[in-house]
Amino acid sequence: MTALFPPLLTARSEDLARAYRRLQDPLLQWFGAAALLLVAFLATNSFERALALAVILPAWWLVLVVWDRLGGLELPFLPLYVSSQALLFALPLLTSAESLRDYAPSQMLPAGLVVALWLLSLLAGWWIAQPGWFLLPPGAPLPLNEQRLRLLPHALLAAGLAIDLLLSSGLYWQLAGPAGGALLSPVRTLASAFELIGGFFGALQFGAGRLQTPQLWWALWAAIVVQSLFSLLLSASQAMLLSTLFGLWLASPRRALPFTLALLLLFGFLNQGKFVLRERYWSRGLPLPANPIALLSEWFEASTSSQAAGTGQDPTQRLNNLQNVLFIQGQLAAGVPTIGGASYALIPQVLVPRVLASEKVRSQEGQVLLNLQFGRQATREQTETTYIAWGFLPEAIANFGDLLGPLLVGVSCGALLRLGANAARDQRLFSVPGVIGLTLLLLWVVSYEFVASTFAAAAFQWVVMFLAVTWLLRKLAPAG
Repeated sequence: MTALFPPLLTARSEDLARAYRRLQDPLLQWFGAAALLLVAFLATNSFERALALAVILPAWWLVLVVWDRLGGLELPFLPLYVSSQALLFALPLLTSAESLRDYAPSQMLPAGLVVALWLLSLLAGWWIAQPGWFLLPPGAPLPLNEQRLRLLPHALLAAGLAIDLLLSSGLYWQLAGPAGGALLSPVRTLASAFELIGGFFGALQFGAGRLQTPQLWWALWAAIVVQSLFSLLLSASQAMLLSTLFGLWLASPRRALPFTLALLLLFGFLNQGKFVLRERYWSRGLPLPANPIALLSEWFEASTSSQAAGTGQDPTQRLNNLQNVLFIQGQLAAGVPTIGGASYALIPQVLVPRVLASEKVRSQEGQVLLNLQFGRQATREQTETTYIAWGFLPEAIANFGDLLGPLLVGVSCGALLRLGANAARDQRLFSVPGVIGLTLLLLWVVSYEFVASTFAAAAFQWVVMFLAVTWLLRKLAPAG
């Protein structure tokens, strides 16, 4: 098998861009024909939804074409983020998701137009921010020689798993003492970053046939997934899952396809029974089984029963970004006023470390504000036990309306996507700019349910924690 990605020790950001372009080329070749078929197929079921899809797909295609011609060898911030957004908004239309059934057919086209405006505004912001802005000088390689790099994916996953176990065991609070509350968010961020980067680089190496002791790496990977299930949240390990898929697709599409299908089937099945377990343990206040095998067995049994009875949640209901757009458009049409940028004004507050301000607001404060303002939740106490996600586009509409919101926030986000790509341009992957650029790229992809305050807090914490770990690494493990 010929590797599609070079060894990590010599890999550069341009190599990742080339690998991505190899994936995008077939998509562009078949995009037009596939789009026509999808719209025609949907029109036989719902003409209104077909119209909405017919305005989203050309906007997506235009973004990919423009980036293909003008993006050069920058990291694919724009096409990857736009593709993830387009898929999340288009899939509910294609699958006739149950979450859309509460909305009139006449509402579909206005929602589709707003999504198309959002995608084109991202492109406009990316184009406005010039390729020469925010370029960084070549970063010195991290102190990682070939021997260390071989086991780096394993070490990162092991460190992330160790932190997860520490937090879930209660030992963390004994060790951290009074500072535990202030340090909890950065520690979780560190674990998430370790798992995200370890998943991506391990998958790259595995796909290229270079991963040392792959059985150990996959065992650590599976242990993190199983550990995350104790939260009864299927999204708990989504950052690592998505980064693993991305790495596999870049290095070996042949290996990535069956793995992707298997993950979709597995998590779609587990999604059927998650509410049964939440009712059993969350509502009644019962402790979860300590044995992971017992938990998995119980979860599989609940999913099987829910699927047979037709009471489980369809996997497409989990992709509710379009529903959020329809909801906020309906609220504004009913006379509820926009909040005029209030959720964005919270960003400076969430960036303050909790060790300096113990009473600082949560990073999800923008989401809390939106849910309370628009009646999705009645009390602040409800927001502390149940998270109702929004996403960047619905948040933009809630702040500035369904015309100005997508334009202002879309152009701003598009410019940030370009600046992130510029910062990592022409860098070694294993340099400070290279790893930060890659981490931010993956963060954009997994942020589909975030509001701006949550994204800003996560990006800030990831960058600060990485710089701290890098400084410690250079002190303790000089290159050699």
